Amino acid sequence: MGKVYLVGTGPGDTGLLTLKALKIIKRADAVIYDHLINPEVLNLLKPGCERIYAGKKPYVSSIRQNEINKIILDASNKFDITVRLKGGDPFLFGRGGEEAELLKENNIDFEVIPGVSALIAVPEYAGIPVTHRDVSHGIIAATGHNVEKLNIPSLGENKSSYTLVIFMGSKHINEIIDKLLFLGYSENTKIAVIENGTHKDQRVFTGTLKTINYEYSEDPALIVVGDVVSYHEKFGRKNNKFKKMLIFYEFKKINVDYENYGVNIINFRISDIFINNDVKFRFNRNLVISGNYIGYFMKLIKKMHIDIRNFNSIITDDPEELHRAGIFNIIDLNNYNISDDDNIIGFNHKNELNIIKKTLIKIDNYIIDLINSSDYIVFADGTFSYYDIIKKYIKNQIVCAFGISDNINGIMKMNKKEDLIKLLEAEKIE
Repeated sequence: MGKVYLVGTGPGDTGLLTLKALKIIKRADAVIYDHLINPEVLNLLKPGCERIYAGKKPYVSSIRQNEINKIILDASNKFDITVRLKGGDPFLFGRGGEEAELLKENNIDFEVIPGVSALIAVPEYAGIPVTHRDVSHGIIAATGHNVEKLNIPSLGENKSSYTLVIFMGSKHINEIIDKLLFLGYSENTKIAVIENGTHKDQRVFTGTLKTINYEYSEDPALIVVGDVVSYHEKFGRKNNKFKKMLIFYEFKKINVDYENYGVNIINFRISDIFINNDVKFRFNRNLVISGNYIGYFMKLIKKMHIDIRNFNSIITDDPEELHRAGIFNIIDLNNYNISDDDNIIGFNHKNELNIIKKTLIKIDNYIIDLINSSDYIVFADGTFSYYDIIKKYIKNQIVCAFGISDNINGIMKMNKKEDLIKLLEAEKIE
């Protein structure tokens, strides 16, 4: 029987992931994850880690807690390290306490790794301090998923001295406002609704209980009530209109900041990649290697104790990647004709030396939701080979692909990162 970690990933921005959470996530043999997990956190999982989606999408029929409990117990019996991955903090409206009780009752070793909570982080990213010596002396946290059960203590004349933070209440905001007014809150009480908190596409709607103009969307949102909301105008950033671009990759993320073009980029690793330990190199021959494979090649030769000097010249389409590894005896592939005698890594050739093995990650509802919520789908880094599997989930998005010979079936050919920038400029996204 293995150990289970209840891990909080924070409210969305991957920069808020704690070092301890990062360490455990990278070691996990199985990860049971929620709907609100930032997809780029899943890129951190080691190859072969079992991914189990147990998301609860608000107001949508989804997996029940007793089913999740069974998944956790089954995983603990099968894997050495199981991570129950949750947005925010595991215990704050995350049912982590219930899951900890389950593990305790079944004598399963477990540990809780706290996460940065949306309670403080989401308002702070919106420029709202939930406490302030001159304005608010405390915080009340509640969940608004069920308005009838919304339990807000009677504070009498001290209402203005506390900040009220309501999770999962944006769909019922009108009913929540009515209840607050019934409890004696003034209609001039300030209120903010923060959508997609801590993400690039965060949006903040402010007003009073009387004037707030907010229309529910399916994006996750937090409600903040109290005088501290006024600080949003002083500290908060303006709302930006973002479209979403989902980039599938295998080896390398496309690390370009498209924020100036009004796009929120999500890089998602679509394959598990394993080093093939059975590779047999031919020494005293040239080595022809794709830039995508260089990182894996360096790991492999280190593991196999192979001296790079056992090869003759090294030929690649990405000299800079080898320069970073401290190797400079390089020939540019554009000036070389590949021979059957060469060690060929990562190119489509009859004598290709496969130093890696690739396995497509299971396409579950989480990935399908990512696709459906995106405006652009980009197949980068050789992933177009998976297009036939993924295309049935693509609707009206703009689809681009690197490495195809020409535009095909409405799919735009991309040769380099700059082509994406040209596309975004042409679309005039603001």
